[in-house]
Amino acid sequence: MGNGPVTLDFSKAQPIAPIASPSTSSAVTLDFSKAEPINPDRQYALDRTLMNMTRAMSGQKMDNPQDQAIAEKAKEEGFKSAALTAGLGFGAGALAAPAAGAATVGTGILDAGGSEVMKDIATQGPSLARAGMNLVINAIKAHPIISTYVATHLANELGIPLPKILKAVAGIREVAP
Repeated sequence: MGNGPVTLDFSKAQPIAPIASPSTSSAVTLDFSKAEPINPDRQYALDRTLMNMTRAMSGQKMDNPQDQAIAEKAKEEGFKSAALTAGLGFGAGALAAPAAGAATVGTGILDAGGSEVMKDIATQGPSLARAGMNLVINAIKAHPIISTYVATHLANELGIPLPKILKAVAGIREVAP
């Protein structure tokens, strides 16, 4: 007999007679379908993870009921995450995409009649999100009361001692009592 791999044929397998327990003298049946190693090592964990990933991708049930529950929850969370990511991707893409347009510009060349030859060019402007931010920023800059309000509240939220900084910049010293 060689030392090569051994293939077992279970088509003719017969059940083993139950072993009688000495204390109760009743039959003992062992179920190894849920057997787990006592001290699983890193390789066992990796093998189990890869097996579960393969089963999940092919739509098969997991061997372990605990893994099946985790797989069902993960599938549900994955669908939610994919829907959210796709929705945000399309929405953000539309807002962040630069606005495109067309314009007519002069070439610097004069025709026979003395008029400048014009040509059409493609233009690229700010995205909708950037245009909206520019509108808000310009509105804040245009009104000193609004800009002061925004600056002081932003400084307070960020924990910046704005009154002390302004006094230091202006050279105002507090008189000691």
